[in-house]
Amino acid sequence: MKNTLKRITALLISAILMLSVLTACGEAPTLISFLGASSDQIDYDGMKFVLADTRSSEDESLLVYKANTNFYDLALQRFADVAEAFNCEIERKYISADSKIILADIVGGARKYDILYTWHEPIQLLSRGKALTPVYDYRDIVDLSDSDKYGTPTIQEANAYGGEIYAVSPQSWLYNQPTALDMIAFNLDLVEKYGKTNPREFIENGTWNWDALEMVVSDYYVKDGDKEVYSIAFRALDMLKLLCLGNGVKFTYKDSNGELRSDFGGANMLEAVNFYNRVFSENADKLPLKFSGEIDWGEVSDAFIIQQNTMAGLTTASYIYNDIAYEVENYVVMPFPTGPRGEYGVWPAIIEGMDGYTVPITCEDKEAAFRLIAAFCEPLEGYETEESRIEFLAENVVFDPIDAEIALTAHKNGTYSYWKADVGNFGPDLFWRKLAENPGADKTARVIGQYEDKYNTAIANYMTPNLEIDKYFN
Repeated sequence: MKNTLKRITALLISAILMLSVLTACGEAPTLISFLGASSDQIDYDGMKFVLADTRSSEDESLLVYKANTNFYDLALQRFADVAEAFNCEIERKYISADSKIILADIVGGARKYDILYTWHEPIQLLSRGKALTPVYDYRDIVDLSDSDKYGTPTIQEANAYGGEIYAVSPQSWLYNQPTALDMIAFNLDLVEKYGKTNPREFIENGTWNWDALEMVVSDYYVKDGDKEVYSIAFRALDMLKLLCLGNGVKFTYKDSNGELRSDFGGANMLEAVNFYNRVFSENADKLPLKFSGEIDWGEVSDAFIIQQNTMAGLTTASYIYNDIAYEVENYVVMPFPTGPRGEYGVWPAIIEGMDGYTVPITCEDKEAAFRLIAAFCEPLEGYETEESRIEFLAENVVFDPIDAEIALTAHKNGTYSYWKADVGNFGPDLFWRKLAENPGADKTARVIGQYEDKYNTAIANYMTPNLEIDKYFN
């Protein structure tokens, strides 16, 4: 059955990590076309490059692809092709993800690897420790203005610190998106069973806004005999952040005169907080999960899968790819809606971080390392265009090309959350958690006042300096 095959395919092409083997030049039978004439002029004469990866599990997966899948084979072939094209040897090995160990190795001068593939938190910590090479120094090789290849500027901001970008990720590779694909999943079987409005109608009519969200939060709750089918499950702090972003909130930006501005505590932020407080306090009895900041994405996904609720507000892609796509037979994905001060159709999304390639300062030939990274990040064969990726997602993960297109569009709008912007024992997520707990309580002014100084310090120390990454895209 097509739906079953769709779920099995989605399950197999998931997971994270990397295989440790040796890819010697000459193994690939053919060169891949993307390298073109440029690689013919570059010959590394058998030089060995060590590519270390903290996301590895031997013989189980490669990057984000599980072994024995088509994407795994395509990724494996990419490394072999690049090695052949540049006449070099690429040794891939997996290492500990302990950032302190990696930092000690690099700062201590140990040349253990030329390229590092790791996840967001080590990239941030190593960047602050001055252990990584800014991509800007090699911008003629790695052109970050190519958003199809490397992602939009707001996505790439997740790999930035102090106004420099230190890692890149192949954003055209399916399932290699950041830890964010902010969508609301609707169980269409329940929608149809209880005669509710098909959520696709909101998109078709151009009415997917806060009014529509408030309606479904209330109306999609059903009392069916002794059984309650709740309306929506979500993580409170994520819902509140997304409502703010959807209402045009920017926590740091330059205005038309080049002056620094922040919407923190401003009118559009307060409007979103007030909407959240009103809607979710009035409908608290219609929600399966309450407002603890400790609720995780897995709980949200699980409640949706067992049909405890009609909708699931999810802020990480893996639960759609790995769980919902496999367990739920008939669903639709929708973006989080925009508010009255937001731009309709610019669907909000949160970027928590992503995996990426980076070059340690101890690498002896940084130019060559970045050249290999640029080659690694080219689109995979057969998925060179966005149309081909939408077609794949529509056939294997969601049910309609419109769903796939909406998901990719929301992904491109992602805004980095700066959850690692530590100020003492404070991180921005602590503020959002406290603000989101117990909606309806008269605490907004108190919470903002309590954390305003620390949040503004996080803005000044982490967010504002990264406005300078504009230089990568101009």
